Amino acid sequence: MCSVSARARISRRTALAAAAASVATAGTATASAGRGLTAGVGAQVFDGRRALGRATVLVEGAHVLAVGPEPVVPRGFEVVDGRGRTLLPGLVDAHIHAPLSADAPRFGTTTELDMFGFLDQLGPYKRLRESTAPNALSDLWSAGTLLTVPGGHGTQFGPIPTLRPEAGRAGIDAFVADRLAEGSDHVKVVREDGSLYGDERMPTLTHEQVAWAVDAAHRRGARCVVHTTTQRDAAAALGAGADGLTHVPGDPLSDEALEVAARSGAFVIATLSVFNGIGCAGAADEVLTDPLIAPLLSQEQRDGLSLDGVQCMPEIFRAASANIGALHRAGVTVLAGTDLGNRGVARGASLLSEIGLLVDAGLPPTAALRAATGAPADRFGLHDRGVLEPGRRADMVLVNGDATRDVRAVRDIEVVWRNGHRIDRTPRDQSGSSFVAVRQALPE
Repeated sequence: MCSVSARARISRRTALAAAAASVATAGTATASAGRGLTAGVGAQVFDGRRALGRATVLVEGAHVLAVGPEPVVPRGFEVVDGRGRTLLPGLVDAHIHAPLSADAPRFGTTTELDMFGFLDQLGPYKRLRESTAPNALSDLWSAGTLLTVPGGHGTQFGPIPTLRPEAGRAGIDAFVADRLAEGSDHVKVVREDGSLYGDERMPTLTHEQVAWAVDAAHRRGARCVVHTTTQRDAAAALGAGADGLTHVPGDPLSDEALEVAARSGAFVIATLSVFNGIGCAGAADEVLTDPLIAPLLSQEQRDGLSLDGVQCMPEIFRAASANIGALHRAGVTVLAGTDLGNRGVARGASLLSEIGLLVDAGLPPTAALRAATGAPADRFGLHDRGVLEPGRRADMVLVNGDATRDVRAVRDIEVVWRNGHRIDRTPRDQSGSSFVAVRQALPE
């Protein structure tokens, strides 16, 4: 097979025709060789960037072989009837806090971006994401330890290295270098004083320290995202050159902050799911009662959706949703992320809900789908996934209905493929199934 860059120079029509011709010569013998050949025929295809209309997707092994409109399928391919359905890339949740699990792929989420985690507790995630073996787990990228100060946001989850409140440029530079050396895939910085929630003010990094951290990450070729929840801090972080925000602000964006965001070229991870939970606005209850989702939830997912003890702040969700609409209209790239690990969020299932919340906020269906597929893959440099094109991973989701017109169709999942193989969507005890899945998925 030629490289991804070489295939990119071939039109989809030519690529499919060439693939059909070359594979047809092998006939059924190719299928019996164990490479795993699949053809999705006649589905509405959203390739991660745009809607292609009805198309055929050929998969060989763990990778997409060709995408195009021709209905001819070479001999030896398992034909999957896509008529009346939509074929999407595996979904990407751009904001979670969790180790490896089999729950996310059962709901179409095949890639997750951890925004703060204990690297030694995440499992063999780096080996796993390089493997093309059959796999029931999502692939994971992690920020590892975030940058915060003693008593600051993030320290409530356990003992972690922190920066001295008076840390200067050199100290922050060394701290960022240490995080990348220990394995962080991207750098996360905290600018959070708790004021949005009316809490007692907590210590946090200064705007100048945030800027130094962004510079330290960029000089080492790493992406740097910033946790903020207020529009004032968001504007300062984007003005300092941050690649993105891990949350949309929860207070109304000023015209100045919106202009800074539009000018910055940065992305914003919506996390409307967690803001919806803070606002007690109903998304968690809807997931729990949706007949397309609820029967497949594991107990761990059900527990995550509980809002017991949450102090409802509906004004925060209203502001966050309005801000997402305004950012999209201003041309800012919006990514879908759930902030899994917080109350009111279920792994995988809440990303389906998040896509709907993006549409409710004002994104067209295709923009909301892009926010959960091609956009996070592009912005985080995940060049082997997120888009259905030759050479990329065959992580795919087939849903009933036309999701490019009505995103609620993403809830009605027919099949999920990981590395070109169908996965079992039956809920399982995570303590047992994840361990087995990890061992089976690791390359020899």
